Amino acid sequence: MGDLWQWLKDHDAPNWFAIAFSLVVWPLVLYYWGRHKIQEIPHFEVYPIPGQKTNIGGRPYDTVGFAFTNRTPSVVYVRRVRLRENQKNFPIPPAAVRSVSGWREIKFENQNGQLVDDERILNTTDRALTSIAVSKPMGNEIHSYRPGWLRRLFRLPKYFMLEYTAMVGERKYSVATVY
Repeated sequence: MGDLWQWLKDHDAPNWFAIAFSLVVWPLVLYYWGRHKIQEIPHFEVYPIPGQKTNIGGRPYDTVGFAFTNRTPSVVYVRRVRLRENQKNFPIPPAAVRSVSGWREIKFENQNGQLVDDERILNTTDRALTSIAVSKPMGNEIHSYRPGWLRRLFRLPKYFMLEYTAMVGERKYSVATVY
């Protein structure tokens, strides 16, 4: 063992390990840290609410609504809200818009109640509403469901995963909430 260590020292192996760590491991750690998503923002509430009927292509569908409520002392800027469903428990009709990546973009309601806004600015105690069509009526269990820590840790949604970007004051958050 002593001969091996001496050979490594003679051939400058500790410096090569430091260089390899700096070129491979450290960038991966920084990449992960920059792309890391959190489960929720403190005092910023996002939860499903009972929705109303909507028409897509002349066909009526039930909806599940979402309420974004700002209870922080700062202004919150929310954008790029998207949803990926668990088709078995949360069936969304094919008529609802889906991107190539498999995510469904969620739009906010404007003053007329139409879902057209991509982003929303919420002052303290403000609330933004949105909804998405579902193929079958969802019972009350979806509105009271809270995922366990294993589902949140491994991002395994029972119903859907909701992703969005939010600026709270000067701080930017990437959020992936599992339901």
